[in-house]
Amino acid sequence: MKFIIFGNIGSGKTSLALKIKQLTKWKVVAIDDFRRQFGDGSKENELVARKYFFNSIIPGINQIIECTGVGKVGKELYMQLRSSNETIVLIILKVTNTISKKRIENRKWDIPFPHPLEEVNSLIDKNETIINSG
Repeated sequence: MKFIIFGNIGSGKTSLALKIKQLTKWKVVAIDDFRRQFGDGSKENELVARKYFFNSIIPGINQIIECTGVGKVGKELYMQLRSSNETIVLIILKVTNTISKKRIENRKWDIPFPHPLEEVNSLIDKNETIINSG
């Protein structure tokens, strides 16, 4: 079984994943953990982080998977799991852009991401639009 948690930056994905982990003792597979481990902000190492993220999603193992669910990562995750016979519970956290932006104001931004912190607000705007349109 897989719990998949999608949502915008600052929507509460990590908080929810950790609560589910407390209840289930399942492993959390979060893209940002791999960005911290393998990324350096470059596009090249973003691809390395994504590779390890996807390789950590193991068929037949109960897992909690966390990412925004949009863009290339979301599409790749869909492609990887679409033929799975596992039960998949998809949770999409929807919060307003205002709430997402407020939550990240005081957050320590320690995720090596190929977009500078200054672009986070525009990423929030873009991701909410994509999630709402799908």
